[in-house]
Amino acid sequence: DIHEVLWKIRRRLEPPPPPTEDQPKPKRLHPVERQSLLIVESLLSGLLVEVIKSNPGTTLDLKKGLNVMDVRGFSEEYQQLIIRSVADHLYAHESNVVLALDEAHKWLPEHSPSAAKHSLIRLVKEGGSRKIWVWLSTQALTSIDKQALKQVGTWILGRQMELLEVERTIAQVPVSKHLRPRPEAIMSLGVGYFIVASGESVIHAYA
Repeated sequence: DIHEVLWKIRRRLEPPPPPTEDQPKPKRLHPVERQSLLIVESLLSGLLVEVIKSNPGTTLDLKKGLNVMDVRGFSEEYQQLIIRSVADHLYAHESNVVLALDEAHKWLPEHSPSAAKHSLIRLVKEGGSRKIWVWLSTQALTSIDKQALKQVGTWILGRQMELLEVERTIAQVPVSKHLRPRPEAIMSLGVGYFIVASGESVIHAYA
């Protein structure tokens, strides 16, 4: 509960009471700990305001066909909680669903934590048994956590221009080395053209 966490943080930040004859001098917060608590308090206070304003529901009602959830109007911290809640709901209650995540590097970052990361990795790893599939879309493919990328069976590669990024992307495509596309093939793709790698098949496609 955000209210309870904020209450505990604010209690921790309160000045210690003056010492008495019966009580030793109270220990003060270390400046680093105090600064960390102030940062967390600020973030949670802002998040609480967003939660109150948005008046979120308690259920996720998926209609047959395409369902779009636009989270652009919220802070990234609140977006993380929304994505996590969706992933947890799908894992626990749904089947025959495809979850498409744009800007996937934000939700599944390689070198930093995120509120949605654990729930999404669980869904990527175990969702197939429930007929739940996850599509990850990003322009920063190598910034996605490797635990998620290891589960990807079909890769759709669009044009990339930075050579090092292209080479790192190619190295992760799970096909035999002699079938992997060359860097220049990816860097020269036209608008709407993609390279699709799945299993031991690599083809050029237009969409």
